[in-house]
Amino acid sequence: MFYQFMKWYLGWMIKLYYRRVYTNGTEGIPNGQPVIFASNHPGGFVEPIILTTNVRQPIHFLVLGSFLTSPYLQWLFRALKMVPIYRRDIAGSQSIVKNESTFQYVFSALKRNSHILIYPEAQTQFIYKIRPLKKGIARMAKGFLESKTHEHMFIVPVGVNFIDVSRFRSDVFIDIGTPIKISIEEGQGNDWLYKTIEKTRQGMENVVFDVQDESRHAFVQDYVEIKHYAVQNELDIMVKTYVKSGKHVRNIKSYVDQIDNMTDDAFTELKGKLVDFYKKRAAYKLNVRTIGLIQEFRLFHYVLLIVGFPFYIIGGIINSVSLVGAVYVRRNLVKRIEYKSAVSGAIPSVLTIIGFVFFFVMGIVFHLGFLIIAITLPVSMYLFIYYNDLLDLFIQKSRYKRLSKNEKEELEKMLREINVF
Repeated sequence: MFYQFMKWYLGWMIKLYYRRVYTNGTEGIPNGQPVIFASNHPGGFVEPIILTTNVRQPIHFLVLGSFLTSPYLQWLFRALKMVPIYRRDIAGSQSIVKNESTFQYVFSALKRNSHILIYPEAQTQFIYKIRPLKKGIARMAKGFLESKTHEHMFIVPVGVNFIDVSRFRSDVFIDIGTPIKISIEEGQGNDWLYKTIEKTRQGMENVVFDVQDESRHAFVQDYVEIKHYAVQNELDIMVKTYVKSGKHVRNIKSYVDQIDNMTDDAFTELKGKLVDFYKKRAAYKLNVRTIGLIQEFRLFHYVLLIVGFPFYIIGGIINSVSLVGAVYVRRNLVKRIEYKSAVSGAIPSVLTIIGFVFFFVMGIVFHLGFLIIAITLPVSMYLFIYYNDLLDLFIQKSRYKRLSKNEKEELEKMLREINVF
C-alpha cells in the first residue's frame, strides 16, 4: 500500500519537475516473468522514479549501500523496495561480503517473477556514452538460473535520455529495448558471463544516447533540443506529462546515432552553423522552444494569464519555503550536475508531504481551516508550476514578435540549415 502511494505521489512530483516524459517500448516488457532492467544512470536517483511510474509491475532497485545506512529509515528503504549493493572502491573490501544477502534478495524476488532495476555501469554520470559494464548483472542472472526454478529469464535494456539532466521543466526520453532472453544452457563460467555482458551492452547501445567522441556531447545536447522542439512543440497548459510516442523517441535516437557517425569535416561544418544560431538566439534572448512554436497564443491563453495570476502569486507564497529551499540547495550545496534535478525535485516533494501531514493533523485537532491549507499545498504547487510555464512562453513569444521580418527570416533560415537530418 505504501509503495503504491509513493509511486503515485512521486509520479505526481515528476510531472512538476519535467515538462514531458516520452516513452517507448513499455508494452514489450515481459510481465509475469523474471526481469532485470539494465539502465544507464545519468541522473542521480531520478531514473528509478521515472521508470517506476511508467512500469505497471513494482520494481526493486539496487542502491549504493552507503546511501542506506540510516537505521531510522530502514523501514522506508524496504517499503520502497530499495536494495543495498556495495562496491569495493567506495565501501572497502570488507563490505563486499554484505552483497551475498543482496544477491539472495534478488534471487528470491526473481523467483516470484519480480522486476529488478540495475545500473550495470555502476556509476552515475550525465554523459551521452555507455561506460564499461560491470559483471554484477551477469552474475545475478547466472546465480538465479542456477537455482533451477526457471529455465530462462530476461534482461531488458533501458535508455533514460535527458536533453539536460539539470534543467527544470526539461523533457525526458525513456526507451525500453527488446528483452534479451537469458538461459544457463548457453554456456558456463566466465565465457557465459562475458557473453551475457556483451548482449546487455549491445542492447543498451540501441536505446541509450551513445556518442563515442565526448567532444561532440555538448553539440548533441543542443541539436537534440532543436530537433525535438521542431516537431514536438505546442503552446500548452497542464498537458499530459507521460506521452507514449515510440516513433518520436526512436527518431531522436537516430539523430544522435547520425551525429556519432558523421565525418569530422561534416561535423565541424554543422557545429559552426549551430554555434552561429545559438549566438543569434542568445542576442535576442530567445529559447529554442519558443522559436519553434507551432501554435500561436489564443484568447484562451490570455484569459488564463489574467485569471490565473492571483493563484500564481498565492501558490508562490504558500510554497515559498519549498521553492526557495530547492533553489538554494541546488545552487550552493549540490556540485555534481547529475544530482541537481534529483535534489531539486526531492526537496519540494518531502516538504510538501510534511506540510500536508502537519496541516491535516492541525485541521483535525484544532480547526477545519487547516484542512483547506493542507489540500491547497499540493494543488497550489501544481498551478504555480504550470502558470510559470505559460508566463515564460508569453514573455518569449512577445520577444519573438518584436523582431523585424528580416530577423525572423534569418533565424528561420539558420534553423533550416541546421536541420540536416
